Amino acid sequence: RGIWSEGLLIKAKSHHKLGDNVMDELEITRWEPPLAKGFSWGAEGSDLKSGLPTKEPKIPGLFHIPKYDLENYKKHSKLILESEEVFYTTKIHGTSARFVFWDGEMHCGSRTTWKRKPGEKIEYHNHKTGEVVEKETPSSSWWETLNQHPWIEEWCRANPGLIVYGEIFGSIVQGNKFHYGYNNGSLGFRVFDVLTTKGWVSFKDLVEESLFQGLKLVPILYRGPHNKDLLEKL
Repeated sequence: RGIWSEGLLIKAKSHHKLGDNVMDELEITRWEPPLAKGFSWGAEGSDLKSGLPTKEPKIPGLFHIPKYDLENYKKHSKLILESEEVFYTTKIHGTSARFVFWDGEMHCGSRTTWKRKPGEKIEYHNHKTGEVVEKETPSSSWWETLNQHPWIEEWCRANPGLIVYGEIFGSIVQGNKFHYGYNNGSLGFRVFDVLTTKGWVSFKDLVEESLFQGLKLVPILYRGPHNKDLLEKL
């Protein structure tokens, strides 16, 4: 892509096996690129009195909802056979989002944290002065996306406990280069996965099952037998 990149070689330890994920052991964290000016993070669902974010944000009474990650095709290309039916979809350049309706209320989250509703009164602890200050939580681009796309909440309310994963995009998310036609504060959203108590829903089911017909999915570029040459061209 014409972007400078550096790698680091570290000698494997005796207990390491080929394919092990050693990020936590080596204290390596994923770098998240800064979002465009005007993008609003909002207040995270953390221990706001202490000012410390919760390590694993959870929704009471609901099963653990993991962070979403992608694997590199080149690393796992041998796992996909040429005869297998696949879907090639657009990787939209935006920011990750999660939505779920549970216990009578809607929840909005980023890839790593759940966002408090705008207008909630919360207490912030000022570490410099020691005083506790009460403030209202600001709006966030996740809740704004929910406001701009009523179909998200309609589907979530009809299917409580099912977590919708997707991408928020627009000029205020990643700037004018990746706006996909959403400018001047408008936000787009497309779904790329759904999580149930039984696990992740296959993309084929997202496309074909009537339960998921109310969801707007990421653009599908190709459906058919896996074709490495075609994938590289796309």
